[in-house]
Amino acid sequence: SVTAVSDTYAVTASNTYGTASSSTSVTVNAMPTSFKNISSSGFTYTQNFDGLEKSGTNGIRTASFSTWIDGGTNKDASCEGWYVTMDATLNGYRTLNCSSSSNATCPTPETQSGVLSMGAASGTNERSLGGIPWANNPLYVGFRLKNSTGKVLHGCSLSFALEQMTATTVTKGDTSLNLSTQVNASSLKAGTWLSVTNFNPPTNTSSYTNINGSGTSYSQSPSTNAVPGARSIKNITLSNLNVGTNQDLWLRWTVSTTSSEPVALGIDDVTINSVVVTNIPQTINFSLSKNSLTFGEPAPVATISATSGNPVTLTSSSSSVIAVGSDNVLTINGAGTAVLTANQAGDSNWAAADPVQLEVTVYRAPQTIAFVLNPAIAKVGDLDRIIIATSDADLPVSLSSSNPNVAMVNGNTLSIAGPGTTTLTATQAGDINFTAALPLTQSLKVSQTFANVMGAVSPSSDSDNDGVNALLEYAFGGAANRNDRDRIPVTSFSNNELSLTYLARTDDTSLSILPEVNTDLTSNSGWVSSATPNSGITVTSLGTVDINGTPFERRRATVAVDGSGAKFMRVKIILNQ
Repeated sequence: SVTAVSDTYAVTASNTYGTASSSTSVTVNAMPTSFKNISSSGFTYTQNFDGLEKSGTNGIRTASFSTWIDGGTNKDASCEGWYVTMDATLNGYRTLNCSSSSNATCPTPETQSGVLSMGAASGTNERSLGGIPWANNPLYVGFRLKNSTGKVLHGCSLSFALEQMTATTVTKGDTSLNLSTQVNASSLKAGTWLSVTNFNPPTNTSSYTNINGSGTSYSQSPSTNAVPGARSIKNITLSNLNVGTNQDLWLRWTVSTTSSEPVALGIDDVTINSVVVTNIPQTINFSLSKNSLTFGEPAPVATISATSGNPVTLTSSSSSVIAVGSDNVLTINGAGTAVLTANQAGDSNWAAADPVQLEVTVYRAPQTIAFVLNPAIAKVGDLDRIIIATSDADLPVSLSSSNPNVAMVNGNTLSIAGPGTTTLTATQAGDINFTAALPLTQSLKVSQTFANVMGAVSPSSDSDNDGVNALLEYAFGGAANRNDRDRIPVTSFSNNELSLTYLARTDDTSLSILPEVNTDLTSNSGWVSSATPNSGITVTSLGTVDINGTPFERRRATVAVDGSGAKFMRVKIILNQ
């Protein structure tokens, strides 16, 4: 389980059978709560520790300790945001004065190590905070700052005095003070601390002895018995801190040694200023429900946010492809490619975000043509008519004729030119938003007419007096200005088959040319057409004949003649015009 209450807890672990167990104690330290607030880049802070305990009553040679309160008032010194600890148990702090009654024993025993308030004498308020470490017991002095600027704290200037109160020979002077930092530390001994620099004692002596490194500086009103060089001013620029808003910046001074003659080191006259802050960086999260689509499909949905919570602006590189409306709602306007760019310009606290770009491709949509020719036949002389072909893309459809001698198309007007067959084709080439449609074709058959060929004569007339009337001439390929008896069907009989050979016009669908058979020549009834099932008539094509550009087919109609009686054949011509 997890607890938020600081205390020492007994923890017992047992096996699943309850036959064995082991107990230990766990100490949960309270999270630090005191801090100094950095509210702006104009922040300036100083601490000289004057007011800490100075009396020899709690001197270094005694077993009496002054109580240390993390972040509180210690004796008369306000230590808001300041913390001290060491690896051994911290019982409080004692005083070290250069006066003989409360100075350190030289060499110093382990019992005199620990956290100290150090100064020239018990009668002076000039103090430093530090102590004497031991080989297995470094000392830690820390300061907690909270970034309340609403921006990112990147750096600051730090100045402090390193004051030395005991000294030893150079060969044994391995005591050092390390300055390190951590963001959001939970304590002075937890987490990962980043070392800034190490400082050696300012001076060495020929033997282990007490010295006085206290004072504002040796060159400026030095304290009584101050030793030149025992006090050193350290000016440090802290950079690349990257302390976020409402995060803590911890500074830690660690006094440690491996020597049997550790020296007393402390810090004094701490100054922090020249705070460098920048706006908080932010990032944009930008995604689309789809990055490619076909014209006519619903537009993608944009999901956009910034870690700052500020509104994000979305723009399009081509509004003719995709446009951005209010609330970043997208509209597809055409096929093509557009780049959508999300921007957040920042504000007084947040830096401008790096733009995020996404490319959207809108492909051209397919289209389909609807084209039906009804009726798909015509005859020479028909009036112009309108034919309709449409595209589901609502684009204009082009119509063309494969044989303008049969029919011509102008726009969507169909004009008949002559007999024959032509293919009408509907096409739509597409545009920026639609691909070309698959062409559709319709076949148009245009029939010849009697009037177009023979003129204004009666089908039964014989204007050239050749004994062949106009209808027969029209059907068999004759003409009104020639003797057309050679166009009359020819009969023959062979191998018990009666045959009738004739020409038949094929360019007029309204013209029927049908052979018939009968057993009684004197009767108009009883004639059976070849179109009648089981008529017994077989019609065979003998090939095509072109007469003055007009197609005719040579045909032969045959019927079997058996011994049951006579059979007669004729050709019946019907004009349905």
